[in-house]
Amino acid sequence: MTLFAADARKLAEKIKKKGGKDLKAVTQNLVDKVWAKGKPSRPNEPVIVLDLQYAGKGIGEKVEDVRKELEKKKSSGFLVCMLHDLAS
Repeated sequence: MTLFAADARKLAEKIKKKGGKDLKAVTQNLVDKVWAKGKPSRPNEPVIVLDLQYAGKGIGEKVEDVRKELEKKKSSGFLVCMLHDLAS
């Protein structure tokens, strides 16, 4: 995702309205910094799709729930998740 100056200003205004602080520019990739130590190796196991009896809802329904929640809050956003989050 590319964030342009106008987008950054809009985001900063929304954050301030919610009581947040100013955005800070960073030059370092923060993900690389977090993973600098102790990064586990990539798993080689195949992905297993769980039956609805375990997952509760299908992925389409879960995504739609997130969209509805964002719309209800008049927010835009993105979802970052780990595989185990999909089952919650």
